[in-house]
Amino acid sequence: MGGLISRSACSYAEEQNLSWLNVLRDVACLGSPHQGAALERVGQMVTATLAKSTFTNALSAAGKRRSAGIKDLRYGCLRHEDWEGGHPDEHVPVRITPVHILPDVRYCLVASNWKKSTAETIGDGLVQVSSGMANAGVLGDEGKNNVHRTLLQGLNHMELPRHESVYQILDEWLFNS
Repeated sequence: MGGLISRSACSYAEEQNLSWLNVLRDVACLGSPHQGAALERVGQMVTATLAKSTFTNALSAAGKRRSAGIKDLRYGCLRHEDWEGGHPDEHVPVRITPVHILPDVRYCLVASNWKKSTAETIGDGLVQVSSGMANAGVLGDEGKNNVHRTLLQGLNHMELPRHESVYQILDEWLFNS
């Protein structure tokens, strides 16, 4: 989620012309669901389904207690206005505001396949590869050289922040590129 928070903060800082953007040079995102997290979309569907019966409504109410941040993960929402006029428990946000990367900042995106395979649906157990790698131009980085993408094999989501291979990737990217 840190990568989404970073991109959101940069978006608001750029809008408000905040001075800390002048010193920001690098942003690393480890397993960030830039295009949303399928697991949260499933969680929302289960919660909505449970709400349809008086027998399971209490379970639905418990599921709806997920934080707004977790609900934002469903589609990678980064701006408050994405839910204005709607409710985070609805299936889709009112809009998904495009938040592009900053042109003067370097980005390192690290994603993983949990199993040593190329199965897209697995990802790291929480974030699909396409979402972690921010494919399909979601970052607005077409034709730019400021995004470095690395796909690892055999790591789950919780291993990404502490695995030696990730440290090696970040060290190479930060200090040797």
